Amino acid sequence: MKIKLPSMPKSDKLSVLLIMTVIIVALGVQYFIEVSKDEDVAHQLMQRELRIVEQQLFFELYDAGNAANVLRPAVLRMLHHPDSLTVLTRGMLRNYPNVMAVCIAFEPDYFPEKGHWFELVSHRVGDKIVDEQVGGPHHDYFKLEWYREGIIADRNHGRWVRPYYVEEYGGRYVSTFSLPIHDDEDRPVGVIAIDVTLDWLEGILKGAEPYKGSVCRLIDVAGNVLVTSSTSLAIPDNCFTDSMKVGNYNMQVILSCPQSAIYGETLLVDIVMFFLLLICIVLILYIVRRNIRDMSRLDEAEENQRMIQSEMKVAHNIQMGILRTDFPEGLSARLMPMKDVGGDLYDFFEKDGMLWFIVGDVSGKGVSAAMMMGTTVTLFRSAVRRCSAPDEIVGELNSLLSEHNPGMMFVTAFVGRLDRRHGLLSYCCAGHNPPLLDGRVMDIEPDIPIGFQADYRFHRHNCLFPEGSSLVLYTDGITEARSAQHQLMGLQRLHDIVAERSGETAADTANRILEATCRFAEGQAQADDMAVMCVTNNAPAQHPSLTLSNTLSELTRAKTLLGEYCDAIGLTSKQTREMNLALEEALVNVINYAYPEGTSGLITLNITASSDAGGRHIALTLSDSGAPFDPTARPEADVSGSIDARREGGLGIYFYTNLMDDVSYRRSDDGQNILNMNKTYTI
Repeated sequence: MKIKLPSMPKSDKLSVLLIMTVIIVALGVQYFIEVSKDEDVAHQLMQRELRIVEQQLFFELYDAGNAANVLRPAVLRMLHHPDSLTVLTRGMLRNYPNVMAVCIAFEPDYFPEKGHWFELVSHRVGDKIVDEQVGGPHHDYFKLEWYREGIIADRNHGRWVRPYYVEEYGGRYVSTFSLPIHDDEDRPVGVIAIDVTLDWLEGILKGAEPYKGSVCRLIDVAGNVLVTSSTSLAIPDNCFTDSMKVGNYNMQVILSCPQSAIYGETLLVDIVMFFLLLICIVLILYIVRRNIRDMSRLDEAEENQRMIQSEMKVAHNIQMGILRTDFPEGLSARLMPMKDVGGDLYDFFEKDGMLWFIVGDVSGKGVSAAMMMGTTVTLFRSAVRRCSAPDEIVGELNSLLSEHNPGMMFVTAFVGRLDRRHGLLSYCCAGHNPPLLDGRVMDIEPDIPIGFQADYRFHRHNCLFPEGSSLVLYTDGITEARSAQHQLMGLQRLHDIVAERSGETAADTANRILEATCRFAEGQAQADDMAVMCVTNNAPAQHPSLTLSNTLSELTRAKTLLGEYCDAIGLTSKQTREMNLALEEALVNVINYAYPEGTSGLITLNITASSDAGGRHIALTLSDSGAPFDPTARPEADVSGSIDARREGGLGIYFYTNLMDDVSYRRSDDGQNILNMNKTYTI
């Protein structure tokens, strides 16, 4: 017996054909819309990566320019000893490992006894530093671009010349920063030129990979590839490419991303969706009377909800992955977002024996706040590698986040730098909640939050943080948690929680604060993200000390340590300036007289302080192994007559012997010059 299946009515066939046509057209339109969206997203991601790379390259290259500005005053002071200028160029190479050569070239016949050309160059040859005088008819540097452009460049900013290939530097590309030198009468003296190789920038370029297979290159104005993140110079076909100029340098960053990585799955998804929709239409045509349509829509909504929840869980895992959990000794932090993702943040970094840390809170909640949080953490990790003080880091974050901030989002943050060995804490508070130091709320005048004003100048503060000290940082999600009776957690309850126990580890304190906050708000929906960080110092207390090389560039390190310590013990800014001036003049005397010209050596600085009824006592001790030099035995400078009639020298000794209460010198049995300077300030 042959069974005849019912055929589809003609009207239904036409309906199916019409619906299929509409679906195909709709999917085609959708495909092009999705491709356009993918391209927009790709452009935004590439621009963001390019901005990050450009900023990193800019600050790395800026260090070389800043080094030339530091070198110029020292050159002017030593013009009467031109052959000794190699002390400065060699010192520059020792302090800046990425600099290959430092040159000081002078105007024609500037030193008549040296001839028409006089160009001192210190450059690296393997592990050695070689000094040469290379100017002459065979090397007429007056015709070279770095000199021609440098002598007429802006004297405050200098100029980077176009990168060029140098075989002598191992076949690498080099860019030269030229800075003009003018004397006190504004006459041109010469040019300081610093050669910087570019291949060490490869690590920065490799960090720019918004999509798998992306290639980031650094090129010059002629299109020559200077550095690339790929092992090959070839760029894959079918790539999206975007570029950005590196500051005012003659270089450009180009980022290329494969199209297949950007929207390779879009077409496949649309094809799958087409067949799924087609099947659904066929089912609807046969079972429409059963009201499956509503059920299908309900199922689809539930599936979408599950997909959203799944994606938010993935986003949560990504955000939690950004936060470090490899806490060093004496630091621990906890974070609990209100939703799957949030805007609270923390991070830390150890560099040169210092512990850097940040706790912050992004305005808003959810995905937008999470993206801002990730950007802030990334920029902090980048800035902490270059900056030397918390206010510098906050200033850089503020400059970058304020530049492109259409949503007017901002970040409150507390950035700190802990020197455990010397028991010093330096910090900058950008509109954040005042932390608890040893159980007491710190009296802080905060700066504005990050992201409001690009050119705002943030301030650094210092305080003592000796052995046994503890610092508790938190976001407002802790203090603004609400109980079932609608009471706020408040700063007093947080203070009581911290004061319950003393001497516990940082991890125990952080866990206990978060657990106590959750118990307080038990049964209530979390209203905000919560983050807490605890920092302790278990290192034995030591007086601040520093070992310096006998170069003038070391003055900044010594004055920074003394300035931070004076601020931490409560001296006024005027008193701090007096101490720094005395230290500077004493160090300059040691550098100039204890070590013969051209020799190198070490100088040790020790700082001690104490307080009693007589006031606050500060002692500075400088020791070196140079030639015997007793500054107290030199006759006191006569400052009563005219400048022309005064005997040269002695003013530095005059300054610090008059600024300090007591200055004494002795030569130790082991051949050390030991200079003691003491000062007492009334409290």
